Amino acid sequence: MPRPVNADAAATKQRILNSALELFAERGIDGVSLRELAADAQVSSAMIHHCFGGKDGLRQAAIDTMYSQLTTLSLEMIALMGPNTELTATEVFDHAVKVSFAFTRRHRAAARLLLRDVVANGELDERRQAMTSGPFMDAITSRLSELSGLDSNELRLCLHSSITLVARYAVSSNRELMMLSNADTIEEALVRIESYLRDAVRILMRLPPTLTKV
Repeated sequence: MPRPVNADAAATKQRILNSALELFAERGIDGVSLRELAADAQVSSAMIHHCFGGKDGLRQAAIDTMYSQLTTLSLEMIALMGPNTELTATEVFDHAVKVSFAFTRRHRAAARLLLRDVVANGELDERRQAMTSGPFMDAITSRLSELSGLDSNELRLCLHSSITLVARYAVSSNRELMMLSNADTIEEALVRIESYLRDAVRILMRLPPTLTKV
């Protein structure tokens, strides 16, 4: 039975977007030509124009994908901090590190593109920051301040440092992670890095011993 035309079109569009994410993350948006994008996605330049309106439209679609993935992770972390959780504060942050590290590893191209955007502009896009990281930071730091009595501004900086640390390791190549952790396999390296990140985040977040339940 032949595949629906719409399914083939959607698959082609996704293949182009995947190529854009990888190439933009590796070389920056300005460092990739439309011809290179087309060759990597195994389509014509005309097809990119048809699907995205050209390189600028593809750039916007890649950024939209990046922020969509970031929003998904942020919502999961906010839910984890909800009042009905049975986890202790340490368990919450251990789980948050595990989930965010694994999530970012799966979406390394988008995460690298995000980091490139931050390096180039000194911050996240202001409009999208208001939609994603702003509410996320507000929700988490407010909840932690309420439970611990610690200053929310201090907690905000600690949380930002923790996020930056996890992201930096998550976007690393397999070779770098194996080298840094002195591991023979990437599987072994990931276990060691995740364990290190859990310990580091506990220190960065300065979880007081009396903070047992979230």
